Amino acid sequence: MNTYQTEAIILKREDIGEADRSYIIYSKDFGKLRATAGGVRKITAKLTGHLEPFNLAWLELVTKRNGRITITTALSNGRLFRGGPPAQAALAAKIADFTDKMIPQPQKDAEIWDFIGRTFTAVGEVSAGESGPFFEKFRQEFLDLLGYGDNFEIAWYYLSDFDVLY
Repeated sequence: MNTYQTEAIILKREDIGEADRSYIIYSKDFGKLRATAGGVRKITAKLTGHLEPFNLAWLELVTKRNGRITITTALSNGRLFRGGPPAQAALAAKIADFTDKMIPQPQKDAEIWDFIGRTFTAVGEVSAGESGPFFEKFRQEFLDLLGYGDNFEIAWYYLSDFDVLY
């Protein structure tokens, strides 16, 4: 078992079993990862509040022999955007889903790390009517960073089941 420490943005979470969760994170040092945390759905779990979506957190990760990654310690630096209207949370979720779909595991990139952090921080300043244009601007800049540019056919190949390109 190897232990690693890194800063990470919690993109998504999914319940597994009775008390565990699986997380999609984008870490500063390793890129996008899928990691699990055991027992975080229990009332007495100490990690729960630190592993909320859109949090910036310091994580300690352990790799098991089977290649699975487990989160053993988490310390949150807080949400990248401070709550607000439901439209902001929906926009952040859409951005997280798009990021998850577009980035293969693991792919470390300092520019993408900075871009994702800036984008989630800016979500808190978006008014309800500006969500669509904000997402379109994010999508175009993100695709440029990934090297797709204006070529949506290539991006569509990877996103055939993702409805934001219509």
